[in-house]
Amino acid sequence: MALSTVPPPPLPKCARKPEGVGAFFDSVKGMFETRTRKERNAAFIIQKAARGMLGRLRARRLRAMRRYVFLMARQERKCAMLIQARWRDHCGLPQPSMLELQEEMASLIQAAKRGRDVRKSIKNEKMANEYNQNRAAKVIQRKYLNQSEKSRILAECKGVMEKQGRKYGVSKWEVVVWQERYVHLTESSLVYQRLASSGEPKGKEKEIPFASMQT
Repeated sequence: MALSTVPPPPLPKCARKPEGVGAFFDSVKGMFETRTRKERNAAFIIQKAARGMLGRLRARRLRAMRRYVFLMARQERKCAMLIQARWRDHCGLPQPSMLELQEEMASLIQAAKRGRDVRKSIKNEKMANEYNQNRAAKVIQRKYLNQSEKSRILAECKGVMEKQGRKYGVSKWEVVVWQERYVHLTESSLVYQRLASSGEPKGKEKEIPFASMQT
């Protein structure tokens, strides 16, 4: 017996998805997204064009200012030369040649260059002297502080210590005599003295150089 397939019954109209609603919303959403993207790109292009225009205007203004300054300087130079020529004519002085003018300008430039070099060398020498003075002051201060610190340490390192004396053998025992000595330091040695019964140092000082000590 052959089995036959039966198609499912159609959905009622209330359960069906309304056709055209989703497509309409999708088209509206795409339209707004496309519009936003186009507006952003247009804003970028306008900003780029505005920046380029402002940069070109600024460069044109700078070139015009440089040209104006150059023309003014040339006009002033011509006026100065004309005034000099008129004054020489009035005073009956000979007119200088172009070579003499060039030599005069070269002399002025050399004088300005030498003055600048001399001022620079004086400034460098002044800075070097100030540096040497500051460095010398720092070295003197450091040495003074080191010397004062060394003197303070030497003044503090003094007192009474026990020194090992002779050893005496008593039967199977060994007796060690310890003696008190007054000890103080110098820059190169350790100095000790005997103590009187009153506790004051007396007698000859004996030095032990630091170089002879072993650690």
